[in-house]
Amino acid sequence: MKIAALVVALALLAGCGGKDDALLIQPPAVQATGARGTFEHQVYPELQLTCAFCHAAPNNPVHAPQWMSFDAKSSYDNVEKFDGLIAWPDNSKLLLKGEHTGPALTKAQKTTVHAWLLEESNERGLEPPPVEKPSEPPPLTADEALAQFGSCMSIDDFKATKAFELAYQQTTGWGPCRGCHNSGWAGAFIDDDAQLMFAQNRLKPFILKLATFTTEKGAFKDMVPAHRFHDKGSEPCAYSGDQTVLCHPKYVPLPEVADGLDAYFTATYDRWKKAGGACK
Repeated sequence: MKIAALVVALALLAGCGGKDDALLIQPPAVQATGARGTFEHQVYPELQLTCAFCHAAPNNPVHAPQWMSFDAKSSYDNVEKFDGLIAWPDNSKLLLKGEHTGPALTKAQKTTVHAWLLEESNERGLEPPPVEKPSEPPPLTADEALAQFGSCMSIDDFKATKAFELAYQQTTGWGPCRGCHNSGWAGAFIDDDAQLMFAQNRLKPFILKLATFTTEKGAFKDMVPAHRFHDKGSEPCAYSGDQTVLCHPKYVPLPEVADGLDAYFTATYDRWKKAGGACK
């Protein structure tokens, strides 16, 4: 009898909840699969550690592009909207960026991102770099194009255009650019030794302050000016109070510096195109 009474009592309790309790029973969240699932469960936790402070905060101090968010789903949606992030690994800015105002990805993080990008490329039908044909110039990845572009830079152009005078560009209250960047800090190498500055800026990550690239359907398309030295001095800073010391110093590029950097890029670009990337 006791068991029967218990069964009846439980049945009555189960019937007392009505519609309100039914609303509390939610179906389990749908778990993303495929490349999106790989991003949400494996890639996002890694990028969150390294990139979210600047790239998932609209009011971040350096006004970095917002290609992340503070949850995996929204981050994936954002990444899809930005050119050059989802591409074949050798064409993805996620892997080629290197140190900048923020840190570079670690070796382990690059391995995780590389595997995910391959999965994305296969799912999206992004064409891999085509096999070279004897009658055609070899296809390029963005990584290869950056290396070619660096090899096409000329010390004579660097001096003739006066691009090297960036080293003496004065900032507000912090002196010339070379004062902070003569060791390559924040992915910018600026030194009063023109030969050394030239040599370093042919290499990643420093070359990315002078030149970057565009992609189309995940493939490398062309080299374009980066304009980071033009824009950095006028970018707003969200730090306030005692933290304003962390803001990048303000500056307006001298006309000869801005023009020199533009002329240096153009001279290099023309040589790169004319030589088909095969500069000596």
